[in-house]
Parts: sequence; structure tokens; C-alpha cells
Amino acid sequence: MLKRTTAVLWLVLALMIRFGAGIPSGKASADALPQQPAEMWAVYENDGLRMEIEPEYNDLITAETPADDSYGLLFIVCETASLEAGRYDGAGWLFSIGKVSEERLHELLCYDMSGMRVFARDEAGQYYIYYHPTDVRFERATAEEYESGLKQWSMLCEWAWNLPNRFAENNGLETVSFGNTEIDMALARAAYMPEKEATLSTAEYGPVGLSEVDGRPYAEAVMQGRFTETDADETPEGEYITLDFPEMNLRADFFFAPGGYARAVSWGRETLYQATEYDDDVSFAEIMQDWYDAAAEQAGIRPAS
Repeated sequence: MLKRTTAVLWLVLALMIRFGAGIPSGKASADALPQQPAEMWAVYENDGLRMEIEPEYNDLITAETPADDSYGLLFIVCETASLEAGRYDGAGWLFSIGKVSEERLHELLCYDMSGMRVFARDEAGQYYIYYHPTDVRFERATAEEYESGLKQWSMLCEWAWNLPNRFAENNGLETVSFGNTEIDMALARAAYMPEKEATLSTAEYGPVGLSEVDGRPYAEAVMQGRFTETDADETPEGEYITLDFPEMNLRADFFFAPGGYARAVSWGRETLYQATEYDDDVSFAEIMQDWYDAAAEQAGIRPAS
């Protein structure tokens, strides 16, 4: 059963990596178990990396370390009770940890990454991803066991969600994070997928193509804003600069007004976002303006300043 379940988990993760699969729907409320001395912890190793599990949790989970996985998976962790009681493939899956190249990360950032959280980078430039289910994988054989097992499942979910930080620290990895809002995906596509033929436009000048300019420095600077969705009533007045993908019916407006606001418009639906990290002295719209100026100069629309 474990071998078959693991094979299916790999397939599920492969599909998530290829097509995008979000964050668990809430934190567990179960109390943490008593901590045991570090020398009693279980240690799982793969590709020179260590995953350390407290004994009080290790007794409740089943962990695997796939060798030379084609998708870069290093550790797969399931709740043993759900795995054994599972009436469907994938029952009990808590999380997996894998690594990808920078090139593969850029591809992933262009699309929805539900079920994936990039959390670390190593000295070789490889990025580490925490994969988690976007649905509930808790399972028990009977209704009574289901009811009595909920507390344990919630406790394990909370523990699992916090594990990547310790994993990064124990392995000497640099912690990183990336947004995956519509704004972030639009910026990533403009930077890493020039074949999508994005344009930038301002109120003063018309659209200019971006294919002749390396947009990575501009896009990556704006992506540092860590955008989150906010109330549309906060939409600022005034000018903005637009990143547009005509063939995808998608555009992103970056406002010059203070506050770090950006608006995504897709198929007639508007969503307002606000950066959680920004400096009003240098707005993201001004960075986008610099990008526009470089592209316009390259295209001969505007003279060099």
C-alpha cells in the first residue's frame, strides 16, 4: 500500500509542479506535544540534506526519501494512521520538500503555485519548495476513529507548516519567499517569458514592446513588494503605468500615488492589491516607468535622457 501510495503522490506532485496546484485553510489549535532532547530526534537524509523530526511526531508519521527523483523531491511525509486507513490514494499526505533550479523556479512563478511555497535557496542557486495538499487528506476507517483522530491531524498540520524554517536553518540555507498574486505572475511572465509579448504604456505615450530589454531587474524589484489583495474602495486616483498582455486578456496597473497599489484586470474582473513592503520615496510605478523608458529608447520612441 505504501509503495503504491508513494507512486501516486509523486504523480500528484508532478501534476502540481507542471500545472500549479495556496496555503492551508487555517492553523491547528491542538496543543504542542512535550519537546524531547535533540539527540532523540529522528534524522532523515537525502542528497546531503537532513530533515530532523521530534520523536513525539516521528511516531505518528511515515517519511520517505526518494532517490534521484526526476522532479527533485527529497522528502515525502504522511500521517501513518491516515495512510493505513486510506481508502484512496494520497490519503495522509502532509507535505513534501523538493528542490528546483532557478530556471525552473522562474517557470513556476509565471503561473498559479497553489500547493507550493518557495522557502529557501542554497549556495548553488537551487531553490527549495514546500509542497502541501490543497484539500484535506485526513482519513480513518470508522466514524469514531475519525472523530478521535481530528486533534492529532490538526496538530500534525500545524507542525508540518512550521517545519520548513527549521529545515532551512539546520541545512544552512538562505530563507526566501515569493508572491504569487496576479500582479506577481504578470511581472514574472514579463521578465521570464518574453515570448508572451507584453507591453508597457503610459498616459503620455502609447504601448511599447518589452522583448528587446532585459526586464528582470525591473520586474524582480517590484516583486519584492509582497502584494496582497485589498479593498477595491481603496483604489487611488491619478496616473498609473500599465503592463499589458493583449493575447492573454490580462493587464496590471501600477499607481504613482503613495501606498504601493497595483490593480489586476483579467477578463473584465478587477482586483486591487497593495504591497506590504514599499517605500513611498520610490514607487513601484516609477520602477515600471524606468522599464518603459528603457524599452522606448530601445525602440526609438523616446530619445535617450
